[in-house]
Amino acid sequence: MAEESNFTPAQLEELQKYFRSLNGHFEIASGHKTVGHGKGEWCLTTDTAQGIHIYEQGNMKIGSNLTMEIITGHEGDPHTGNILIRCMNGDVHIEAPKGNLFLQGKNVQIEATDPKGCVKISSPRNIDLKAASIATNADNVEITSANSVNIIGSDVTLHGEISCDISEGPEQILDGTLIQRILGSIEEIKTFFKTIGG
Repeated sequence: MAEESNFTPAQLEELQKYFRSLNGHFEIASGHKTVGHGKGEWCLTTDTAQGIHIYEQGNMKIGSNLTMEIITGHEGDPHTGNILIRCMNGDVHIEAPKGNLFLQGKNVQIEATDPKGCVKISSPRNIDLKAASIATNADNVEITSANSVNIIGSDVTLHGEISCDISEGPEQILDGTLIQRILGSIEEIKTFFKTIGG
């Protein structure tokens, strides 16, 4: 006579989908409940809490206690090896809150593709640009500074196709135009970084 099971049909079905294998210093599990990520679909975890976890709800985590390297291609063949990071509908966030962030390559391109998109570079201290030649092409270029602006070169040319105005003195400050533009630019930058900072 078969023994009666203490599990409900739903629980038995869940148990049939459950898998766990222990091997040396790691385990592989599937079909188990996790804390905060729903059900685990395939989870490899080592004794030191490192591993790769894939969850049924669509999340994936790769964890390392020290470093992580992704290497592709052959050193002797410059035509092999590509790494693609693509997020179809969300954001890509890269941060190093206690370290430095380096982007280095034969050529580096940063591009915003949205018609109303923008590229912003901000630093609480300095932004240093060094190159043999720097070219800026835009419909409008505006440079504002709360303190001083220095333009130095062996040859300096200022040309306006329609007009070229150079002014100085308190009259520009008294009419409020210069101060409003400076304060407006500063406030726009503060507002932008508040929105992306959550």
